[in-house]
Amino acid sequence: MGWVMLDPESEYMQRVTRVLELKRTLGTDSWAGWLPTGEVARLMERAAEQASAAINQPELGPREFAQFLKQAALDGFFGGLLQPAYAEAFRGLSENELDRVLASFSLAQCRPNEALLSVVRKHAG
Repeated sequence: MGWVMLDPESEYMQRVTRVLELKRTLGTDSWAGWLPTGEVARLMERAAEQASAAINQPELGPREFAQFLKQAALDGFFGGLLQPAYAEAFRGLSENELDRVLASFSLAQCRPNEALLSVVRKHAG
């Protein structure tokens, strides 16, 4: 989340819709604690609780187990498996077409993040 965001109707966002849906389903952004926890992440948390209980090291409790397990499994392993699907979204595009798609990231084509900007304005004096 930044001061500006990609336009949800941009060509880039349209092309990566499937990958974004898969990312949400698999929870591959487990580092983003503000996102809803999906079923796969909840399974990882239950596995972490069982592993923590079995290993029984007080300095490495269920929370730490869950954090590291989700980072490795969700962000690393599952996230890596999504790379071909991401690349597929751009298959067959020429260099000029890729440039056009990536222009979605230009400031002129982005939208202000009004929710964040209102907080900044409120506290910026």
